[in-house]
Amino acid sequence: MPNTIKIKFTGHDVIAYYGPWQYDYGLVLEIQGLMNLPTLTQVHFARKGSPTAEIRIGTYADGVLAVSIPDIMLAQSAEFWAYVYLTDGESAQTIKGIQFYPNARPEPDDTITPGEQNVIDPCRRA
Repeated sequence: MPNTIKIKFTGHDVIAYYGPWQYDYGLVLEIQGLMNLPTLTQVHFARKGSPTAEIRIGTYADGVLAVSIPDIMLAQSAEFWAYVYLTDGESAQTIKGIQFYPNARPEPDDTITPGEQNVIDPCRRA
């Protein structure tokens, strides 16, 4: 059951979002208000000031672009960005940006991500 963050663009090129919580994982970003995107659309995630971005491929259907937020973005409470990026092989452009301000919290003693085994997995299977 993924947690979903819903964003709707209504004329602005950049939106600020306060949240989610640091150490949340498995989050899906749903973006509305963008028209006629390709079925598969790139979304680039990067921390403020980072020279590189984590690239994810989102799916666009029924007016909604859905993409998984990289878990690494929430390993810190630092500001990060999501950029909607269009390319056709001959040109490319960033069309929208979302600025995230995660809520800081203490690190769990068994920090868990979907790709890691942790101490509470046996409890989930019981």
